[in-house]
Amino acid sequence: MAGRISLSGRIVNRAFSLFKQCYENKCVRGRSQDAIVATCIYIACRQEGAQRTIKEICAISTTASKKDIGRCFKQIVQNLPNSNRPESIDIKNLVPRFCNTLELRQANLIPKTAVHIAERAKELCDIQSRAPDSIAGASIYMACAAAGERKQMKDIQAAAGVMESTIRQIYKIMLPKASELFPSDFVFKCPPENLPQS
Repeated sequence: MAGRISLSGRIVNRAFSLFKQCYENKCVRGRSQDAIVATCIYIACRQEGAQRTIKEICAISTTASKKDIGRCFKQIVQNLPNSNRPESIDIKNLVPRFCNTLELRQANLIPKTAVHIAERAKELCDIQSRAPDSIAGASIYMACAAAGERKQMKDIQAAAGVMESTIRQIYKIMLPKASELFPSDFVFKCPPENLPQS
């Protein structure tokens, strides 16, 4: 599974070790082997700082759903206190990866601006409960629009692996505060009041 997304040997070894601990401690009884393997890879990625979303892990698993991995994740983290708690996913790591996929003309400006937008939006907008990959998608969309980089919502959806409707919802929540979300030195090609309404 790890080979499908070219994960390093360190991550694979950590996932093996976690998998072994799960079986020795019998903490994931009743879960499918596919879900356990996928979850161990997910946790190993987070512990090693190689941020991957649950959706990305679902894509390499043959049968485990997002829900299966989520439930398995809770079980493992609760039952293996010595497995140091995985780092939460950081938008700073997701945005550049998603932007690389988009092949942007302004390859330095957009990721930097999108990360800034996401961090400010978490302070100013009611999006704290939203998934990091969805926030990253909405922030990239806003940064592209303001910088005059023509990217369709469906392109960003494909890069972030998030539903277009979800990105649109978060973008709409962020839009009223748009003028406060950008870095102070940002040069707008499209001013905040003219940004797309959806």
